[in-house]
Amino acid sequence: MLKVRDARLSGDERVDDGGHESKPCEDNDDLSSSMQRCLNALREARNDSEQFAALLLVTKMLAVENTNAKKRRRIFDAIGFTFINRLLLPSAASNVSTVNEYRSLGIAILACFCTDSELVLNSQVLNKVHILGEILALDQPHEESEDLNLYRSVVDDCYQCYQGIIAAPGGFNHLLTEEVLSALCNVLVRKSHSWEKGLQLLIHLLNARSSECWAKAEENLSKVLKHFCVQFANSNDGNKFDVCELLPNFLPPLEIFQKCTQCSECFRTIHAELFGILNSKISGAQRDPALKLASAMINLYSLDWILPGNKSAKDTFFALIVNLACIEVRMCLEDTDSATVANKHAILIACYSILENAVELLTTAEHQFSRVWCNQIVTKMEEAFSAVIYYLKQQVLEEWIGDSFVFASVRVLGSWMAEENLTLKKEIMEIIPSLMQYCWKMQDNEAEPAAKTVEQNPRQFVGDRTVDPLRFLLPGLCHLTAEDDARKLLLEQNLHVLLRLSFQRQWELFKRLMSDEELQTYPDVEMTLRYQCSIFLNLVVTEPQFVKTDENFASLLTLLMDALPLVIGRDCLLILAGNVCALSLMLIRVLDIPALSKATSQQFFTAVIEFISKPYLLQKSTVDGEQSVVVMRSGYKECWEDISELWFLGMQGLGACLARLEWLPLVLLDSGWLLEILQLLANAETKQVAPDLLQSFQSLLTETSLRSSRCKDFVLQHAGRQLSDRYNMDSLKKALDH
Repeated sequence: MLKVRDARLSGDERVDDGGHESKPCEDNDDLSSSMQRCLNALREARNDSEQFAALLLVTKMLAVENTNAKKRRRIFDAIGFTFINRLLLPSAASNVSTVNEYRSLGIAILACFCTDSELVLNSQVLNKVHILGEILALDQPHEESEDLNLYRSVVDDCYQCYQGIIAAPGGFNHLLTEEVLSALCNVLVRKSHSWEKGLQLLIHLLNARSSECWAKAEENLSKVLKHFCVQFANSNDGNKFDVCELLPNFLPPLEIFQKCTQCSECFRTIHAELFGILNSKISGAQRDPALKLASAMINLYSLDWILPGNKSAKDTFFALIVNLACIEVRMCLEDTDSATVANKHAILIACYSILENAVELLTTAEHQFSRVWCNQIVTKMEEAFSAVIYYLKQQVLEEWIGDSFVFASVRVLGSWMAEENLTLKKEIMEIIPSLMQYCWKMQDNEAEPAAKTVEQNPRQFVGDRTVDPLRFLLPGLCHLTAEDDARKLLLEQNLHVLLRLSFQRQWELFKRLMSDEELQTYPDVEMTLRYQCSIFLNLVVTEPQFVKTDENFASLLTLLMDALPLVIGRDCLLILAGNVCALSLMLIRVLDIPALSKATSQQFFTAVIEFISKPYLLQKSTVDGEQSVVVMRSGYKECWEDISELWFLGMQGLGACLARLEWLPLVLLDSGWLLEILQLLANAETKQVAPDLLQSFQSLLTETSLRSSRCKDFVLQHAGRQLSDRYNMDSLKKALDH
């Protein structure tokens, strides 16, 4: 028998675990007379036995009565949680059977309240989450046991609680605990009662927060993965393909894959089984889950999961997967029946992911495929992408908006345009107007630029946050704006206006990310800004007259001049800084705008000098310790391949600015950079200074000497004539003699 309750709980007032008084409801007119009598009995109970009996009656009434949210709230307040909490404690009874009875009542009441979207997130419900996990972790009684039915009832109520919590806004955050994840994993491995419900819950959690789930329950999730892999390998009937459909949900993040020995064994099994399936004569319904699993594996682990170290096996298997994906895309999209295509969206999106990864892998240095092999694959892929273009042409443009499959089709086409812009160029040119109109409409509909993209969940090719098709087209547009005919067409579609608006929105988002120190979490925002700068640079260099007369570029310059000082000083943002710096200076060079004042633009030019002056420095040779050599600063060295051209463009643009802004040469002098250049030239061996670098230094020294007598005198005082003779810098010599 339970101990008699504390005297203070025997009256009409109750105190819940949070310390808040829970008084009887005064307005009970909306409750049935039967329910009201049950609640009155609950309040008037004189001991635990009477309260236990009253709770049983309330639970039965809840099961048969129709209650709305208001009624449930009143019942919730009337019951209180102190007694329920005691029911849920294992120590509340003397034997296992009685413990189950007590707990079953407490869990049954919780399950009733978890059907209410407001009550389910009450702290009194949420702090029972670990108890539900403990119950699911219990061993299932044998079939002949009298406790079996009670066990099943309690387990079903536990799942109802979890389902109510996970369905509430943000509810899944409360289930991301080691106890819950481990309990669900054990349920799947043991195939306990209602394990299918546990499977769906675990899949939901993994799809929402895969990395977090694996970080908290790696050992147990590895057991689940191994469990399904064993089934995958040992099944020779339809169950094999059912398991194949499930496996993508249980693939660990890349960082787990790289260190988990048990996972490596699982991946060998997956490789062997997929190779067998995809090389067999099977139906489309059987091939589809295999292609989906292959797509997920490639998306997460590239080709590293295919027999590590065996290049021939990788090439063969990868070619098979890509070939099958291309065939699937052609078969589906060349059929104009929209209903047929709609039924195949899931497998087509998996094939899109394979094609996108294939484009990337074929252009990656670490994956060196033979020329013949590449030509064969590219030919197949060309046919598949031709089918994608054909499909988009058949769709009504007004219906593109909000269609996730159209979005996926545009995204995968963007990957092809990024690397193979010359192939299928005629077809791509025909669809550019539709692509640009689509981007315009999507930007008009987008309230907030996409911060997290599908990389948040790499198993997902199309996600709710991925709403900006322009981002996926930017690399291809960068290539196209370098070609006369394509550039003309894009400008007719107002690409420059679209880009300027997009750049402004992405920059606002980027500033917020910088202030919150979240740049590493959202790398795609920076990459988007870099591609946009590259496209604008193409336009500035190839269409200077157009740029000079279009007001959008003056607006862009203002934005860039404000942006540059904010990205200077971080090595991780050097490439973006190079893009912003070069584009800004080239715009100043081209635009017909009034001379910039020192007061309004000195901060910008200080940032320009900070970026351009840093890459080269003198360093003592490690050989004899006396000779000085020209070396590149470490931050710049890592990314010089990406910013070298931008640096030289920036030097050209800065020279043009020196000619236009009379106060700028003195800013350059006061920064100390002129002295650093002269010292570098004086102390380095002639052969140490590369011709293109020497030419850039000469142009800068020449312009400052021509525009400022103070700068000229400074150069002369620091052996300017001798250096011009030593390095054959004729234009500098003429400027100093002028």
